[in-house]
Amino acid sequence: MIRQLATRYPKLAENALRTALRYLALYVKRHIRLVSNTAQERLAYALSSLGSRAGRALPSGLEVEVKNEDLASFADVGIFTTSRLLNDWESKGIVEKTRGKVLIRSPEKLLAA
Repeated sequence: MIRQLATRYPKLAENALRTALRYLALYVKRHIRLVSNTAQERLAYALSSLGSRAGRALPSGLEVEVKNEDLASFADVGIFTTSRLLNDWESKGIVEKTRGKVLIRSPEKLLAA
């Protein structure tokens, strides 16, 4: 049935191929980060990426609504590592963690950490 539709509507096959290639490219980027970056670098990248896409600008920084579990999953690190790194960054004044939110006070320090 799908082959018949693709034959009748070539744009359908082209769109499916583009979508598959987009997912493949995302997978490759994620895999490269996983094997070449440290857990700290991956977590900093994930948090800054979420901040730039879905963060809310406040006078005190950039607020991101995210739970530790979701952030850990996005960065491909463990939940305990995520918690430890966030606590470390909080003690250095880079972020401020509250329930379900992270306030990025210093994005440049986050990426340099």
